Amino acid sequence: MALTSKISPYDSRWPALFLSAKEQIAKAFGAELVAIHHVGSTAVPELAAKPEIDLLVEVAEHRNESCRDNVMLGFGYARGSDLSAGHHFYRRDVDGVRTHKTHVCITGHGQIERMLRFRDLLRSDPVLRQRYQDLKLELEANNTGGIGEYLAQKAPFIDGVIGSVRRDAAGCTRLATKACPVVLRTIHGIVHSLAFKHPVAGYQFVKGTIESGESLPNAAVRELSEESGICNARAVRDLGLWDTEFEEQIWSFQLCEVSDPLPDKWSFETDDDGGRIFEFFWHPLKLDLPEPCHRLFQSALVQIRNRVEALTT
Repeated sequence: MALTSKISPYDSRWPALFLSAKEQIAKAFGAELVAIHHVGSTAVPELAAKPEIDLLVEVAEHRNESCRDNVMLGFGYARGSDLSAGHHFYRRDVDGVRTHKTHVCITGHGQIERMLRFRDLLRSDPVLRQRYQDLKLELEANNTGGIGEYLAQKAPFIDGVIGSVRRDAAGCTRLATKACPVVLRTIHGIVHSLAFKHPVAGYQFVKGTIESGESLPNAAVRELSEESGICNARAVRDLGLWDTEFEEQIWSFQLCEVSDPLPDKWSFETDDDGGRIFEFFWHPLKLDLPEPCHRLFQSALVQIRNRVEALTT
């Protein structure tokens, strides 16, 4: 099933098309108009996108909606179903092809910050922009359920990006680079976390690089499978981010649950890392990891301990 339009390379005419549409639809709003923003992928230079101009209209209140609907209809914009409470939506099609989408939200609505923040992150980060483009093209190529399926499959990535941002001392945004699945087990009343012994690098927790287009929960579950052989896990809670101050790594901790009981210890030969054998065991959270252990993982233990304790307080 086709999307509303086909993803195409960035077109330098899109900003001008936005300005033209902005000038036109502003006439549908009275004193309640606060601002009209260019959002969505066509608002991001160098990003491939469906050639549909997204406009975000920020208003002080929703006033004279029936009059507004009629004016918008005169411009070719049909009112659709509200996307959420207070989030009105209009679409414009030409010869059956979607050309414009207009979102109307009252100042302070959560979608305003969400749309603008995601747009600005894409504009400022070429690596993120490429990851998002790769994901969109993959979803388009494999799509069988139309635009609803496409939007639903993009959502975890967007949620993950918005939740994976840290700002450095200069105010620049930085994204999570490593996923760390946290698997817990209580033994004789003491909380333990899954850990392993690397044959060369010593005692560690599972963690790995977040791949292009991957959400934080999915990255954690994948890393757990690849490094431990656990294939029936799911991420159930985001435990937040940690700026390690080590090689610019920002870790995402994801609390994971496993549907089947796990043994007290086991060995697993990885496909990556040269096919090494990792020795897994349960480590008490209140104790330091055994030596040898890189200081990064001792610090990670403290982070996990504090975040798990916060769940019960």
